[in-house]
Amino acid sequence: MKTRRVVVMPVHEIVRGFARDFVRACKRTVLLIGVLFAGTHGTAHTAAAQTTVTTLRGLAFGSVTSGVSKAIAANSANSLSFRISGVLGVGGGFSFTLPTSLPRVGGGASLPVTFCTTCGIYRLGTNSPTGGIVFNPNNGVLGLTVLVNSDIYVWLGATANPPLNQAGGTYSGTVTINVFAIL
Repeated sequence: MKTRRVVVMPVHEIVRGFARDFVRACKRTVLLIGVLFAGTHGTAHTAAAQTTVTTLRGLAFGSVTSGVSKAIAANSANSLSFRISGVLGVGGGFSFTLPTSLPRVGGGASLPVTFCTTCGIYRLGTNSPTGGIVFNPNNGVLGLTVLVNSDIYVWLGATANPPLNQAGGTYSGTVTINVFAIL
């Protein structure tokens, strides 16, 4: 079995001495991908020659009761899960475009959702949130340095906040993950 070594360092240690404008100029978006909460599992999307994002699992709230919030933790079996495979470059990270509500399939209503400051976990090389690094999905993760090919696993939880008069039905939404590299 071949072992891969992953080195993670803050970007500021690597790009120290570079002008802020140079870093901004080198920043490039590598990937923009939409993922349905009830999305297709195992769907791979290739960004650059060496970067792929795969949806491993959709976020599943199950049954939600009107007037009662329902939280799904990032380390739950019902959390949204991605695998980012490849090289981010000298530095990089990922961010999200998160919905504030999920529209009802067929229209007519929406279900408010929130992503808390600890609703994200990522881990390098291991597909288990246990021992991963907790992050705020509203801000994303910056400053990752992956110097060799590696997998980054990401889990997101959220809270459904149905009002007392929430209409019944199936609700679905999209989370967009943006993976980027610097240099």
